[in-house]
Amino acid sequence: MSDYDCSITKSWEKKSNRKYNQVPQLGEQPKQRVPDLKVLSKEDEALAEFVAEIGLTKAQLEGKENVPVHEGAGRKPFVLGQPLMWPELIDRLPTRMRELHNWYMKYSSEGNIMFAARIKDSHFHRGMDDVWIELENLWDLYHQDALDKSLLSTFCM
Repeated sequence: MSDYDCSITKSWEKKSNRKYNQVPQLGEQPKQRVPDLKVLSKEDEALAEFVAEIGLTKAQLEGKENVPVHEGAGRKPFVLGQPLMWPELIDRLPTRMRELHNWYMKYSSEGNIMFAARIKDSHFHRGMDDVWIELENLWDLYHQDALDKSLLSTFCM
């Protein structure tokens, strides 16, 4: 054997030189399993996004842990001239509901307790007329409670 081959063999036999070659080679590696790929349906993906947005834990979703309840979840009693909902929830209303709430605040501050909605002959085939709606019925609308017939009739038109 040549001097070169002898020096290579000796260097390989030294343990200090083997530390760089400790990566298992092909065939020496233990068998590994890749976890299955999970593909979510659109509904499950939307549900996952919703859960991430609301910030609930898995235990809260499963009912094992209590969900913190906002103080606005309780019923706010109707008082003429007072907001129909808890003030911190008003900013979360859709645009038209917020505009109706602002109109109610202005209209009720003038001391009014009812307002008229004009109906056409084409609505009920009884000629042009007015339907009177109490402002308290708006409170029912905002709290999704039992609605008055006059308010439902106006809504359906």
